Amino acid sequence: MRTKLDCIMIVDNSMSDNFLHERMMQRMGCANHVAVMRTGHGAIDYLSSADKKGCLPPQLILLNLEMPGMNGWEFIEAYEKLHQYDKSAEIVVMFNTLDGTEQELAGKPHVKDYIIKPLTEQSLQGLLELHFADKAVK
Repeated sequence: MRTKLDCIMIVDNSMSDNFLHERMMQRMGCANHVAVMRTGHGAIDYLSSADKKGCLPPQLILLNLEMPGMNGWEFIEAYEKLHQYDKSAEIVVMFNTLDGTEQELAGKPHVKDYIIKPLTEQSLQGLLELHFADKAVK
């Protein structure tokens, strides 16, 4: 059995990482829709208006902490202020390297895990099995 979500959101300013991660997810068939946002502000706007526009709310948000404009920490703060309907996703933070920053995530209720970039099929499948076992399809 494999896990398949309705929507996964990638929030990362790296066009090359986004391209590779989105293609990998399409190849894996792990989501009906992949929403790619290059800015934290764009992601918050998407989440705030998803139900009004008929967009699928993401079940999983893969978030890069190191972004210009609104960084990942600021995104998490803004996410926590959204209405309950808009924040039903689980957030997984993507690090370029582990530098002790991951310990600061412990107090963030919506942050469920972290991984090292680049995302691989194995690491994504592991996240899906760990956090979304109830979404497995045959």
